Amino acid sequence: MSPPERGIVFTNDLDGVHFKAPPPFRTAIRIARHAPLPKPNGEIGEYLPHGIKEIALSRLSVYMHSRRSVNKVALEGLGLFKEIAERNQRDLKFAALSGREPDKHAMTEDRLRKSGHMDYFTDLFLNQGSRGIPWKESVIKGLLEKGQKVVHIDDDPRAGICIARIDGDNVLVYLTRNLSTHPTLLKRFMGELPPNLVLVRNFREAAIDFSQRLSEGRL
Repeated sequence: MSPPERGIVFTNDLDGVHFKAPPPFRTAIRIARHAPLPKPNGEIGEYLPHGIKEIALSRLSVYMHSRRSVNKVALEGLGLFKEIAERNQRDLKFAALSGREPDKHAMTEDRLRKSGHMDYFTDLFLNQGSRGIPWKESVIKGLLEKGQKVVHIDDDPRAGICIARIDGDNVLVYLTRNLSTHPTLLKRFMGELPPNLVLVRNFREAAIDFSQRLSEGRL
C-alpha cells in the first residue's frame, strides 16, 4: 500500500503578486552587480524603528504600501488553483508569505480581509523581523517539517531561488515575469536556475503548469 500523498500549502508573496508594486529596479541592479544571495539559515533580525527619522520613514512606508492596488487577476488565480486541486482530489491550503515588516501587519490584514483574499488564505505568514528572504525560508522549512509539500509564487528572483534551493523534491516555486525576472537577465547574471523554479508570465500560466503536474503525478 503506497503512503498517502502529502498535502500542499500554496504560499503567496504579496507585493508584486497580489498587490501591484513599482518596477523592481533595485532588485534588477543587485542581480546585474552579481550581489550574492543570502546564506541559508540567515538571521531574520529585529525590526525596531527608533528615532524621529526611522519612525517617520516607517509611517511613510506603511502609507505607501496601503495605497498599492489589488491585483484582481492574481485573486482570480487563487480560485483556479482551488478548482484544480479539487478536480485532482488533492488537499491544498492557501497562505500569504510576505516580507512586510511588523509595522505593516495590521494594515495588511485589514486589506486582505476587504479584498476577499481571506476567503482563500488560512494562514498569514507576515515577516516577524527585518529581513524578508530569511523569514520566507524559515516558514517554508517549518511547513516541510510538518510533512507538507510547498508551492510558492513570488516576483523576486532572489527570494525564489533561495526558497527553491531548500528542497528540490518537495518545493515548487513560480516566479512571475517583471523587470528583474527577465530570462535574459537571469541567465546572464544568475546562471542556471534550480529545476524546481518555473518562470511564468502570469498567475494563469502558473495554474496551467500546476494542473499538468498534478494530473501527471509530479507533485
